[in-house]
Amino acid sequence: MYTTITLGSGFKGGEVTPLFYIGSTLGNTLSGLMDAPVSLFAALGFIAVFAGATNTPLASTFMGVELFGSEYALFFAVACFTAYFFSGESGIYSAQRIAIPKIFDDTSQAESIAEAEQKRQKYMGRRLAKYKIAKKKK
Repeated sequence: MYTTITLGSGFKGGEVTPLFYIGSTLGNTLSGLMDAPVSLFAALGFIAVFAGATNTPLASTFMGVELFGSEYALFFAVACFTAYFFSGESGIYSAQRIAIPKIFDDTSQAESIAEAEQKRQKYMGRRLAKYKIAKKKK
């Protein structure tokens, strides 16, 4: 509710600050409903909502360990990867591309993985070729 009022009244807060606030507020609320540690659930919500919105579960797990300590690193990883899995294909950054879909159907799983790997290799080949040409000109 606070985030809605803040954003609705014209304050921006960037892209990630509202995500952090929404996640930690969700964790705080869930901790009360589940009779769980408030600080732990606020931290889990903080990083899990960010992981789901940005499609970056590994980076979000490391961020959680860096911000809140390594005591609950396994919980951070489970929360981040669960949020990532259920978040859908697109994130808050329009330029971000997902090379391999999160969910495959049974018939095209092997073909999709092979195609994604070929695309990745072609992309890296083009990037390396540009680098080598630029380096030779210098």
